[in-house]
Amino acid sequence: ILNLVIVSDIFHIVNVNLGSNTLSGPIGDTGWQSLSMGTIPTELGMLSNLIVLHLEDNDLTGTIPTQLGMLSNLIELSIGTNSFEGTIPSEIGQITALREINLVINDLTGTIPTQLGRLSNLIELSIGVNGLEETIPSEIGQLTALHEIDLYYTFLSGTIPTQLGMLSNLIELSLGTCNFYGPIPSEIGQLTALREIDLYYNDFNGTIPTELGMLSNLIELSIGNNDLEGTIPSEIGQITTLREINLYYTYLTGTIPTELGTLSNLMQLNFGKNTFLEGTIPSEIGHITTLQYIDLQLGGLTGTIPTELGMLSNLIQLSIGSNSLEGTIPSEIGQITTL
Repeated sequence: ILNLVIVSDIFHIVNVNLGSNTLSGPIGDTGWQSLSMGTIPTELGMLSNLIVLHLEDNDLTGTIPTQLGMLSNLIELSIGTNSFEGTIPSEIGQITALREINLVINDLTGTIPTQLGRLSNLIELSIGVNGLEETIPSEIGQLTALHEIDLYYTFLSGTIPTQLGMLSNLIELSLGTCNFYGPIPSEIGQLTALREIDLYYNDFNGTIPTELGMLSNLIELSIGNNDLEGTIPSEIGQITTLREINLYYTYLTGTIPTELGTLSNLMQLNFGKNTFLEGTIPSEIGHITTLQYIDLQLGGLTGTIPTELGMLSNLIQLSIGSNSLEGTIPSEIGQITTL
C-alpha cells in the first residue's frame, strides 16, 4: 500500500514515478478523497505542473480518470501493465504536450478516441494488448511526430487508414494479431524511416505492395499469417538493411525472387507453409552468410537443394521439408557446424 503524503506545495509536483513495483493499494492517504482499492485518484488531475506520470508494471485497477485530461503540461503518461478497465478517456486528447502514451497490457475496451489526433507532439502511441475494438481513426495520420505505433494484440479491425502514409517519422508500426483486413496500403512505402513492420496474424488480402521496396531502413518485415496472394515482389531485395522476413502461411504464388540474395544482413527467412510457392530454392540464398534461420517447409518447391547453402556458416535451423525437392542432400551442408 502506497501513501502519498500531502504537503503544502503538492501542486508543484512535476514527476510521479512509481513504475515497476507491485503496488495494489490506494494511491494516496486519507487527505485524498474518493479513493478505492488500487485505483488512480481523480485528484491527480489537480497537479497542473505534472510533466511525468509513470505507474506502469503494478497491480492497479479501476478506470483511467477523465481528470487526467487537465494535466496540460504532461509529457509522459505511462500506466501500462496493470489491470485498468473501461475506455480510453477522450479527454487525453486535450493534453497537447504529450509525447508518450503507454497503456499496453491492460483490460481496456471500447474504441481509440479520435481526439488523440490532436496530440501533435506525440512520439509514442503504445496501447496494444487490450480489448480495444473497431477501427484505427484516420485522425492518427495527423500525428506526424510519431515514431512508434503499437496496437498489437487487440480486437481492432477494418482497414489500415491510408492517412498513416503521412507519418514520415514513423520507425515502428506494430499491428500484429488483430482483426484487420483489406489490402496493405501502398502508402506505407512512403514511410522511409520505418525499421519494423508487424502486420502478422490478421486477415489482410491482396498483393504485397512493390512500394515496400523503398523502405531503405527496414529491419523487420513480418506480414505472415494473412490471406495475401500474388508473388513476392523482387523489390524486397532492395532493402539491404533487412534482418528478418516473415511471410509464413499465406497464399503467395510464383517463385522465390533471386534478388533476395543481395540481402547481406538477413538473419531470418520464413516463407514456410506457402503451399502455392513453386520453382526452385535460389542458389543466391547461399550468398546470405548472415542467415541463421531458413523456413521453406510445407511449400511447392521443386528441384534440388543448392550446394551453395553449405556457405551459410551461421545457420542454426534449415527447414525445407514437405516440398517436392529431389536429388541428394549436398555434402556441403555438413560444413555448417552451427546446425
